[in-house]
Amino acid sequence: MNISSVVIQTGTEQMEAVLRKLKSFSWCDVHFTEESGKIVVTIEGNDATDATEKVRQLQALKDVFSADPVYFYED
Repeated sequence: MNISSVVIQTGTEQMEAVLRKLKSFSWCDVHFTEESGKIVVTIEGNDATDATEKVRQLQALKDVFSADPVYFYED
């Protein structure tokens, strides 16, 4: 099992659409948002490889400027 935190940056006008997409992923939980377009999420994966692939999916989302992993925990 892997749990990772990711900081996502989007535009203020695109934030609601990005949040809707993030909330549609069963493996992603939104924990914090800021009016400037910053979003903090945790993602769950089977292992580091799975978590890395999910971070890449976040980075590829429309209107996501950046999605940077901050912390990885694997058990």
